[in-house]
Amino acid sequence: MRTIQVFILRLLVDTENPETLRGVLQPVAEGAPQPFANEQALLDLLHGMLNPEVEKEKSR
Repeated sequence: MRTIQVFILRLLVDTENPETLRGVLQPVAEGAPQPFANEQALLDLLHGMLNPEVEKEKSR
């Protein structure tokens, strides 16, 4: 089954280091803004928000 989830992605650009990906990811439906400091952290957040049951199992 397919679902559509909508997120707000805010990218923060450091003019001294513009290649570093930083920002905040927030689900539109519900949830708090989640900051990330690099590409892998953003991917981890997305996977966690899309698969909350998997993330619950990892935290046990």
